[in-house]
Amino acid sequence: MKDLFYIPIDEKCIIYMPQRDLAFYADKEVIPIVDKIRNGEALSIEDQKSVIFQQIDKIRDKYPRVKELIDKPKFDETNFLPTKAIIIPTETCNLGCTYCYASAMPIKDKISWELIENTIEFITKNAISKKRKVIGITFYGGGEPTLQWNYIEQAVDLLNLKCKNHKLEYDCTIITNGTLLTENKIDWIIKNNINIQISFDVLPDVQLVQRPFANEKNSHSKVVETINLFQEKKYKINLRCTITENNLLSMSKTVNYIFNNFKSIKTIHLEPSTSIGRSLSTSTYEPNDTVFIREFIKAFELGQELGIYVYCSMSDNVGKIKSRFCNTEFTVSSNGAITACHRYSREETPNSKLFMYGKFNTETKKFDVDLEKLNNIDSFNGKNYANCKDCYAQYNCAGDCLSTRVSQDEVLQDGQRCNIVRELLKYDLLRELNS
Repeated sequence: MKDLFYIPIDEKCIIYMPQRDLAFYADKEVIPIVDKIRNGEALSIEDQKSVIFQQIDKIRDKYPRVKELIDKPKFDETNFLPTKAIIIPTETCNLGCTYCYASAMPIKDKISWELIENTIEFITKNAISKKRKVIGITFYGGGEPTLQWNYIEQAVDLLNLKCKNHKLEYDCTIITNGTLLTENKIDWIIKNNINIQISFDVLPDVQLVQRPFANEKNSHSKVVETINLFQEKKYKINLRCTITENNLLSMSKTVNYIFNNFKSIKTIHLEPSTSIGRSLSTSTYEPNDTVFIREFIKAFELGQELGIYVYCSMSDNVGKIKSRFCNTEFTVSSNGAITACHRYSREETPNSKLFMYGKFNTETKKFDVDLEKLNNIDSFNGKNYANCKDCYAQYNCAGDCLSTRVSQDEVLQDGQRCNIVRELLKYDLLRELNS
């Protein structure tokens, strides 16, 4: 019975059955019996008379698995039909963030309108073919997408036209540093119902150190001005704050700052940085995982008191099981490369060979995809890693973000964030059991 785990907690343990969405307390003495049941070993008569065996036996009969994890069919020429795309309009940026995964800086670079137009045409055709009702576009970096504002407006106009002609809806998101959004642009965003996520490290001193303008001046006041404009217009936006060794001990202070300065912001994403891109040359170190867990929980609990939901990609996983941490992306870079992860949009980025699986063909106006490579990328999940086999979080994290497991174009067995994943899941289970 592989959907059965125990998590030691002081003198007790949590019995956890993720596929049945069940957890309960038990004494530590039951662990040897649980081990036998989990591994399919023979049970003695005494084992079979135990309360824990009888309880698990009843659960197996009474509670079917909430969700079976079935491997996705492999992609072929007939079923590679993405209806969502990430578009990277440029690799240039007006900031010089010390941990930037793309190492973006001011350079002469932008996407072609032909590439944007064909991307939208492609996902629209796929949605019609699959009888889907929604097509999705996210403008991301690379660099700062709003540097190519005219193309974003043109793209949304085309989305509106396609949706009108084919009775579809669109879901459009812009991930931005928030420094270039004027009031006119914000009014346009609101009119077109665009989702906005602003990458912002919140505290003035942290923003100066980690997210300065490319000329090294502080970008903080400009981002605050943008957030306040959205607040005045009562338009909901999301904030994402990157946690490094520099601001690791300031997570609760970050939540307090949001509460005191941005009354309409009710969620904050606090994500630990990873060793990639510019962080490798600026000594912007990823946070110690043990300290991150402690400080994240403090910030989360403070947020509960203040009415702010604090989360990261590894939190709030109870009841959520999956076969992959995230879906393989259809990301179109400014030079036409197709990549499974927006972090790897340039060929010179270390490990990008692992993630890139195609290219836009300017002659045929089609996307040429290496299906073998795409299927190889898509195959990575919790089943691939030996240290996931007996981990109680395996159904909730599915091996974690592939980007955190790569080095020199190889996928590593050890994940950088396994301890964070396990401890935050344990914390969430305890909250559920004690509520």
